[in-house]
Amino acid sequence: MSHPFRIFAAALALLVLPALPASATPSLNTFGVNGSTAVFDCPWNASHTACDWSQLTSYNGVTSVSATGISSVAQDIRGTAAVSAEIGTDSWLPVLHAYASSNPDYAGAGTYGGSARADANVWGVQGYRYVGDAPFMLTVTATLDSVFSRPDSDSQGNHSAFFLSLFDTAGYAFGYAPPTVFQTELCPIVFLPGQRGCESAPAVYDHATQMLHDSGTIGATIAYLLQPGQSFYVGAFLDASVCCGATVDSSHTLRLAFNDASLLVNTPVAGALAVPEPGTLPLTALAAAVLLGVRLRRRMHS
Repeated sequence: MSHPFRIFAAALALLVLPALPASATPSLNTFGVNGSTAVFDCPWNASHTACDWSQLTSYNGVTSVSATGISSVAQDIRGTAAVSAEIGTDSWLPVLHAYASSNPDYAGAGTYGGSARADANVWGVQGYRYVGDAPFMLTVTATLDSVFSRPDSDSQGNHSAFFLSLFDTAGYAFGYAPPTVFQTELCPIVFLPGQRGCESAPAVYDHATQMLHDSGTIGATIAYLLQPGQSFYVGAFLDASVCCGATVDSSHTLRLAFNDASLLVNTPVAGALAVPEPGTLPLTALAAAVLLGVRLRRRMHS
């Protein structure tokens, strides 16, 4: 029996066990995640120091969305871009994964000779309401681990980055339109209010951006003083993007954590899908993760 199928069999055996009670607070009723992936021609510039994104016409990955997660994979002779996301059953916040690898032997069309770029993007939003009877300073901490491999010369903007926002619920809706990273639901996360296309975006209470260009770990913490009864959204975005024979593995996850969630209850995110009953959620997430792993292994070895 091959290794992926041994993992899958073990997961199926776990499914016959009684559903464990959810131990985290708050329980969820909606969860919004989406993503986009692409591999495309990336011609060198005249000085052969960077590659241009001019050949990207659309995100060509195959994306599958469910009530508890997402997967998206783009793969051809140019490389592989893959993302996934699921509910963190210990934090009740999105857990995001991204991977991008550009084929070093690809020679595509372009004015100055060809290379290839792989670009992977995934984002999630969750809603909450504070039910304490006194103001409370909430913090959300994000931690990203990434591993890079690349040619000796690397000035092509290869990176992995995350964006993290805590923002108002007014006027915001999640969407599942055909994949693109320039959807309006990203305005409070990647693009801030007042920027082009985000003139009517909800108010952002706090925001952080961090980027890695080499293997390592990076983090950020955002904070906001909540008032009794106040609702808010937490949104996060992760991308992995490389060209010219490089690989970045950010599938180790972007993990998010509250300082204290004991006085938070879920508030629905407009447009997001409803999640299963909390007692079945850990097993649902496990089964989805196993199936995604099998699918990626088949694609990467086909």
